[in-house]
Amino acid sequence: MIYDHPLIGWIYRSCPVPLQNAMVSGYGLLQRKERTSPEFRRILAELERTERSSLAELEELQAERLRKLIWHAYENVPYYRRVFEERRLTPLDIQTPVDLYKLPVLTKQAVRQFADDLRARNVSRHQYRIGRTGGSTGIPLKLLLDRSCILFDHALIRRLWSWAGYE
Repeated sequence: MIYDHPLIGWIYRSCPVPLQNAMVSGYGLLQRKERTSPEFRRILAELERTERSSLAELEELQAERLRKLIWHAYENVPYYRRVFEERRLTPLDIQTPVDLYKLPVLTKQAVRQFADDLRARNVSRHQYRIGRTGGSTGIPLKLLLDRSCILFDHALIRRLWSWAGYE
């Protein structure tokens, strides 16, 4: 995942190379600070704790988190509220991953078409970073990512590196 911001990109490209180097170094320091934050350490500890959980424990954890996510989407994301209403569903109809067939697959086209309606209304625009895919299958897809999502992504990568023996 690549993170960017149009204004920051413009400022970066407008600066002389020594200042660009300082900006990249500063960004690296900010990322290092994030990766030593209490929230990052909590996420990483949870990943390490659950990696040896039984299949039944993982399925229950997955179902519990799915239920929370579905309620959040229903209550805060206009796109999903509309989908639920069109299909005459409530969050209680989605209890486990097996129930996900009741919802449409979210395509790249839908993300582009309904971008504003896919933004959670209970999260300020200032709490997001813009992420984008590399575009290897066509046009890059821009996504809004909150800090927790980014920290979770970094924790997953750190865990994978640890499995390979890298610290």
